Amino acid sequence: ATYRRVISERERILGDQHPSVWDSKQNLAVLLTELDQFDEATMLLEEAMNHSLQIRGDNDPITIAITNNLAVLAIAAGDYPRSTPLLVSVAHWQQKHRSSVHIDVLLTKNNLARSLEGEGKLSAAEAIYRQVIKEIMAEYGTSHPKTPDIVINLAGLLDDQHQYDEAIYYYRLAVDGYSKNFGLYDYRTLNAHQMLGVCLRESGKLDEAVDILSRLQKYCEDGSNRLAAVSSA
Repeated sequence: ATYRRVISERERILGDQHPSVWDSKQNLAVLLTELDQFDEATMLLEEAMNHSLQIRGDNDPITIAITNNLAVLAIAAGDYPRSTPLLVSVAHWQQKHRSSVHIDVLLTKNNLARSLEGEGKLSAAEAIYRQVIKEIMAEYGTSHPKTPDIVINLAGLLDDQHQYDEAIYYYRLAVDGYSKNFGLYDYRTLNAHQMLGVCLRESGKLDEAVDILSRLQKYCEDGSNRLAAVSSA
């Protein structure tokens, strides 16, 4: 509601073509993506991209940022055939304008791996995940808040392929990273614990799985967290 009021006021005072109006529209689109309101978010970002292409061109950082946001939206909506080429174009721009270990470059690679995984190109996705983890660990370590996001993606891919031992290793890294960065009771830490516990169960390590999931249930049940019911089961 606040974003919509700001957009309306900025349009009234500054005009509907002012850069500040489009900045607010992009912010609203990112929020709508998080709320799974994909149709309106897509409309806003496509309008913002067309505006930026006309005003700034396809080589401008703002145009690239909008392209990246549109790609992340497509991933969230499960439209992987659309997200992959968008991310490739962002990656090509970043290769010319960013260091190879710049965090934005690594996050784009991670998103590209997510998109390729969604398309079923698992070998390509796994190779990119491994490369990005190697680079982000060497440059930033587990202390960077984005490191566990990338680590858990690889863990999930390996888990889906029944490569449980290695998946468990990366789930543990993710739990450690989330807990250090956000605390033991943050939803990201709890979710990583949940995924680790289920993977342990699937791999036949039942005692450890029961221990982790039981502790997770106790963490969550007082707050009626949905993970509590899953852990109980």
